[in-house]
Amino acid sequence: MTHSIISGIVSDGQILINMVNINILFRISIVYLIFVGAHAWFTMNQPFAFSLGINVVIFIISLLYKKKNNIRLTLRTSDIFAAIAFFIASLFASQITRLESFITFVVRYFPVLLLICDTNSAKGTLTFVSKFLAILFIPSLVLHLIFVVTSFPPSIPFTVEGNSMYLFYNYGILIKNISFEHEAVRFSSIFLEPGFLGTLCALLLYANRFQFKGKWWMYSIVLALLLSLSLAGYVTSLLGYIFCRYSQGLSIKKYVGYFLVGSLAFLISSNYNDGNNILNKYIFSRLEQDKEKGISGNNRNSELTDYYFEKIIEDGDVFLGLGRDKITKINGGGADDGDYTNQIRGAGCKIFILYNGLFAAFFYLLFYYCVARTRCNFKKKYCIGFFLLIFITFMQASYPDSYSWLVPFVLGIVVLKNEKNENRNIDISCCS
Repeated sequence: MTHSIISGIVSDGQILINMVNINILFRISIVYLIFVGAHAWFTMNQPFAFSLGINVVIFIISLLYKKKNNIRLTLRTSDIFAAIAFFIASLFASQITRLESFITFVVRYFPVLLLICDTNSAKGTLTFVSKFLAILFIPSLVLHLIFVVTSFPPSIPFTVEGNSMYLFYNYGILIKNISFEHEAVRFSSIFLEPGFLGTLCALLLYANRFQFKGKWWMYSIVLALLLSLSLAGYVTSLLGYIFCRYSQGLSIKKYVGYFLVGSLAFLISSNYNDGNNILNKYIFSRLEQDKEKGISGNNRNSELTDYYFEKIIEDGDVFLGLGRDKITKINGGGADDGDYTNQIRGAGCKIFILYNGLFAAFFYLLFYYCVARTRCNFKKKYCIGFFLLIFITFMQASYPDSYSWLVPFVLGIVVLKNEKNENRNIDISCCS
């Protein structure tokens, strides 16, 4: 009886595989996970049951994808270390506290594990993800430019629950933050903040190794990045471009050229219209020195965040952090009311360590190191560059477990590993 039931399930699964394009469904699932990681508006305020249901569906799709493509979960020692590191980091980050949260962790991590092991389709998946986002950006960019140039009609306001900073006009493929007037000129597409978009675009560009020949979609990603006016996105993409070209043997002369071009842009923007222009207002003015903050655009954390960060170092609590419950009490029951400076709020590694501790941060970074070390010769400059980009991103954003980081990183590493093996096979065949 039991055997017949299992056989029936397997048979039904095979029929389902034959009826639908599992490969496309899996790649769409990966795109959705990126949306979750980059905080797309329709992934927010979801009931737990709905979110869990979506994750279960993606897990089932991933299982069917594995079966159809005969993907072997061949884990090397570093792969096992990577999985353990990710698990331990999640434990320290209090994402795994009960049996149901452990199941949720497995369901969430399995698609990433497939991406690590799916060496044959990595390049196709990276192209699909990049194209999908690029196509989404095109009408979103057009609507954004119309919004900036003309008086656009308001839509029904959309609010992220529990945070008055996130009040938007929602146009479906574009949301506009109306809590802050200056945010109107910045492009964020469907994501809550331009910084989320900027970081995603920068990592995608690096994963594609800034190769534009025959790839029209890359220009859409670059344009989205530029119009986001995200300083973090700019810095990450610039460093990524230098890392990438350095791994390809870029000469020092070109570095000097980039510096001169950047200096010229700074001088022009600083002096044009007495500095009253978008480029200077949102980018270069934020690089000016401030006596208290260092860089004037260093607004990643509140004053109270800096205070408690120094305190946990002095008290020895830096390894485990304060925890979400204690920070909620410090904030008076939430993170929405009152002055920004009087609450623990912000972004970057400081706020992450305050919540989760240094151990969690270390093990998340160890995960990235292990993946790079396993899937690509870490002596390769490209891999070193990608790991450094993740580290730099972590300095200004507090989401090391975000799919918008994980997916571009894993795909970029695996694609390079595949190309290395293909080139090796070509060399062998040529010599035989």
